[in-house]
Amino acid sequence: MADPQCLREYVDRLSVALTERGLKVKVTGYRVTAINVGAHLVQSVELQDVDGVLMWCWLWLGPRLVVRGAPRPEPDVEPFSPGDEIDYAALRIANVVAGTRENTVIDATNVQTLISLCRMAQLDDKTIAHRTPARECGRY
Repeated sequence: MADPQCLREYVDRLSVALTERGLKVKVTGYRVTAINVGAHLVQSVELQDVDGVLMWCWLWLGPRLVVRGAPRPEPDVEPFSPGDEIDYAALRIANVVAGTRENTVIDATNVQTLISLCRMAQLDDKTIAHRTPARECGRY
């Protein structure tokens, strides 16, 4: 794992970049939570070592079986940006908690491009229909 001082610097820089985009930020260790108070949207990311590379990772808290008194299950983790790509990571996070579709407009041309990319990645039509094509094709 990288130097803890380097990790702290990345966390601090991401926090500043998200704050500059008008988001409230909460930091816990190497986890950064972006909060869009107006839209009531929250997204957490964490800086992790992924195969020897520092990556910002989405933390997805999908549907889980809840057992009273049992510890809370760990979230699913999905890398989305190199650790040193602070502006890119902040942009992606801000888009997730934006609460609008303005930044993700998809027209027919974009859909056809995504379908073509998925077909090149050998995903069948059923997979394309039920999953996010850009994510499945590694274009995130």
